[in-house]
Amino acid sequence: MSSQPLQYNSPVLHYKYESNCFSEKCKKGVVKLSRKPKTDADDYACLNLCCAVRKNVSYSLIISFKIKTKSSHIDFCLLNVDKTITQKIGEYQIKPGDAKRYTYFNVKFTPNRDDFVFFGFRGGLLYGFDNFIMIDSLQIYETVAPVTQLNRRFDIVDRNMDINYQREQFIHWNEARNGDESTLDAKKRFFKSLKTEDESMIVVQKATNILLREFGRICDENNIDYWIDFGTLIGTVRHSGFIPWDDDIDVGMMRKDIDKLQKVLDKADTCIKLSKYYCIDRDTCNIVRIVFKDDSIQLFVDIFIYDFVKTDDMQRTWNLAKKLRNTFIFETLKYKYVRSEPKLNYWENRRVFDPEHIALIDSRRDELNEQIGVDLNSGDAIAWGIDNVSFFATKPGGIVPYDRIFPLKRLCFEGREYNVPNKYEAQLSERYGDIYSLPKDMQTHSHYAKTEYLLSKCKDAIRRYDK
Repeated sequence: MSSQPLQYNSPVLHYKYESNCFSEKCKKGVVKLSRKPKTDADDYACLNLCCAVRKNVSYSLIISFKIKTKSSHIDFCLLNVDKTITQKIGEYQIKPGDAKRYTYFNVKFTPNRDDFVFFGFRGGLLYGFDNFIMIDSLQIYETVAPVTQLNRRFDIVDRNMDINYQREQFIHWNEARNGDESTLDAKKRFFKSLKTEDESMIVVQKATNILLREFGRICDENNIDYWIDFGTLIGTVRHSGFIPWDDDIDVGMMRKDIDKLQKVLDKADTCIKLSKYYCIDRDTCNIVRIVFKDDSIQLFVDIFIYDFVKTDDMQRTWNLAKKLRNTFIFETLKYKYVRSEPKLNYWENRRVFDPEHIALIDSRRDELNEQIGVDLNSGDAIAWGIDNVSFFATKPGGIVPYDRIFPLKRLCFEGREYNVPNKYEAQLSERYGDIYSLPKDMQTHSHYAKTEYLLSKCKDAIRRYDK
């Protein structure tokens, strides 16, 4: 179980004056005490930031701040609704220079009770001339939920639901068979016959398919390798097109081919372009997409990055890759918070677009890739790039033999042939199990809000580019 009940990014936070904690409303995330505390228990500041926490559940506090004080340390605390301290969750020792640069601090804690809590500071630090603490970013989120009696009950419910699901599957497929038709043939016939009747879904699918068609054309003409991936690969194999209730498209590419594609698109006469940026958060990700040059048409094709790896033990290599993936996330979060680096002063809202900033992150990623055994041109295996989302952190399929992907084959998607992995059935089976089971996310796997504005832009794209 994972959630993020409290998150703040400057300068959105507002502080609330409370008579018993003496915190002032200040600009740019500055908190100060308005008078000298009468007692040690009186000596704290409370932020108007609140969240619900659960007893015996592990949480992480990640905070970035500047501080000026004569005190030796500061305590981070949870406070209850009447703004009295209920629990100390971390202690930071003040260092020289902490008033001039943002300090990054991370600590894990376990609440001592179920409660609705506020966040505060304590330590004889904020009273006095020019003393302050300035918050740049603050997060409190669940890290590991223990196996409690409640969780065990949920497991029992899940098992019972799965039993019922399998029973319904058995009944459905037996009723769906025609004569001597095998169950597998009945499944294939059934899924091929499925069509969406949602007009808005059809419009978005047609417009998104323009991006894929143009992307495929340019890659084929310039000998750039790619392959249909994830749900789009399921749709290709099972439906010869979109999954009826899905509206996005996923493709995979080797890292070197993305660079080649960028150079080709820079010169090509086409309606598409490559969009690249980093999303810096608890699952830092290198977002690479094919989008329309017309930015008002906000559709995309996701490109997921893969690397060649030289290895004689795929499991050992993948375990190392997952470990270094966590290092990559931690360090990019840290870079985001430590604003003393000149080139990192302008990161906002988690997204990093500036080429110089991206180059800094890429250079660290390349150092980690070197430890894994990544080679840009060849390898024994193909691995999920560590700068992708952590999709394979707990799932199989993060690293596969070279011949699982290459040489690429061709299958039809919405009337046009595209590249697919060499052993696409094995790829799908490892990731999803039986793709001919009735999906549990049926009718719920939509990625776009079908607003009137989006649909009008999709129809415009179809008129302009669907030739």
